[in-house]
Amino acid sequence: MRHLYAYAPALLALSALAGCNCGDRLDSQDPLVLKHQAGSFQVTVTSETGLDGSPLPPDGGDGSAAHPYLFPFNRVRFHVVGQALDENGNPYTDMNRVIAVRVTPGDIDPMTSTLYADAGYVEGDIEAAHVFGPTRVWLLDQLPDTFYGDGGAPIVPNPAPDPDAGDDYSHAAGTSQSLYFDRPTIVDVQRQPDCDPFESFAPAATYCNTSDDCTDQTFGTQYYCKVSEHLCLGPCDNRISPLQGDFVEVDEAYTSADAGMIVTGITSSGFYVTDLSAQKFSDPNDPSTPNWQALTSTFGHIFVYTYQAPNDLYVGDHLIELTGSVEEFSGDTQLDFPGWIKVNQLPTPEFIPNPIPIDLTTCGSDSTHPTATQMDLCGYYNDGQASMSLESLESAPVIIDNAKPSNIFVNCDYNGDGTLPLYANSKSQGGWYSFADDPNYGEAACYIACTTGRPQVQLDGGTLDYSHYSDTVTGICSEMSTLTTYGQWEVVMPDVLFPDGGVSIPSDGTRIGIQTGDALPTFNPQTLADPQYQGVTLRVAGMLNQVQASRPRWLIYARDANDVCCHPVEYDDGGNSGCPGGLPSCQTNVAGGSQ
Repeated sequence: MRHLYAYAPALLALSALAGCNCGDRLDSQDPLVLKHQAGSFQVTVTSETGLDGSPLPPDGGDGSAAHPYLFPFNRVRFHVVGQALDENGNPYTDMNRVIAVRVTPGDIDPMTSTLYADAGYVEGDIEAAHVFGPTRVWLLDQLPDTFYGDGGAPIVPNPAPDPDAGDDYSHAAGTSQSLYFDRPTIVDVQRQPDCDPFESFAPAATYCNTSDDCTDQTFGTQYYCKVSEHLCLGPCDNRISPLQGDFVEVDEAYTSADAGMIVTGITSSGFYVTDLSAQKFSDPNDPSTPNWQALTSTFGHIFVYTYQAPNDLYVGDHLIELTGSVEEFSGDTQLDFPGWIKVNQLPTPEFIPNPIPIDLTTCGSDSTHPTATQMDLCGYYNDGQASMSLESLESAPVIIDNAKPSNIFVNCDYNGDGTLPLYANSKSQGGWYSFADDPNYGEAACYIACTTGRPQVQLDGGTLDYSHYSDTVTGICSEMSTLTTYGQWEVVMPDVLFPDGGVSIPSDGTRIGIQTGDALPTFNPQTLADPQYQGVTLRVAGMLNQVQASRPRWLIYARDANDVCCHPVEYDDGGNSGCPGGLPSCQTNVAGGSQ
């Protein structure tokens, strides 16, 4: 096209030389005649409500820019009135067909993605989810977008469009006034809306133990039993973000260094963010306990995946806007394809919250699982409410102290293919079993015995020979190929005593994964197998992540050399065992925080 524009004057000159008499046409004052058809729509949203017609939350705003509605997790119903206008801006009455509807930003219900224009007049209800910021409803004189349901079949909206009406469509469009909704917070991205204190927690006076049938009379549903307070907890499932697959804009006005979004860690592939303004949930039945411990943290933490180390971003930077697509990476909620705007000031890492202490009470348990193996792996049972405390800490800085490190390292990848069989737990038989169809249970038996401290159960009868796996269950074992490939290994959580004796903790301990290679590149965890270091314990801090395919599935990623240290064994003569090379000795008490 650049060539055509460049030679246009020459072409006009040649046409003049050829005797083209264009003067009358070029000088004509005749008006341009437009085709009589729809040219636009006048669109008004006359009401916005919940799906049952109830007003939007009264503690929100009025939908204005100054007072936006609260961010809605559920669908919003918009009542739309519109009128087609012709080329001159007058009502166009020759339109009698189905037209398309869109909501931006938001996800329209496919069944309400059309309305009927009767003599150009349009009126009806449409529904949309995940609306945020300035939101508009569009009417478009065209075929609607195609949505697909289960099995790949297209969803037919009501009213159904006429597939043969294409030639009649004018592609006119019009948009409503802006309605304003709050943008989501990091908490909104991380927490399922049904998992709020009013629906997730039974009254504080309701206690249970691992054998109780804990049923809440109000909701009439089976509740879970939390290991720390033995409270009956609610049936929500927080493994997947409610905004999974959506593009979101998270913004937080910067008011001070102790509020808003702060960068808490940076890796070779992304960075961690914590919302300092997020609040811990309180027990609605006991207002005097604003820092109720049923949930350890706020859900106000997230990992932002940037594919490589982010440019011009530092630990302690504050952000005022964060955008991206919400994705679940092996159970870990992340923002992909991100963008961000940071506050133009020097970083303030001193305002990063202290790591949050976690222990066996944080790992969670579930009254439906056998006590013998329910706590082998920290947070393994994250179905329903079982590990909501860990979910509230996902991507947060955490810390454990006096953890027992691995003292055995066994390679279970016998065939050297770089993979290990997955395994799970049998509630009915109270043990771990593999998915692999292997009559000798080879790699799977080794992997289970090493990472849980127990042999796998036989689900189909017969006898298993564990004789050549016995060395993997006599200590704290880490699987070697996992260490060499991913830098991950295991520690055993410190013991916790429960004064009412309501929960049984296995004698061989509850395990959690750690990754120390980036923080301590000269430290080789295998040196902990040296008899000299038997009995040392570790303090490990870092970012908590979930990896569903991993065993254990919850992992702490140490950030730097300050995050990991060793408590040497003290001898009666005043000496001590020392710490392995590359692993510093702990000099201070464990750090803790309230975030």
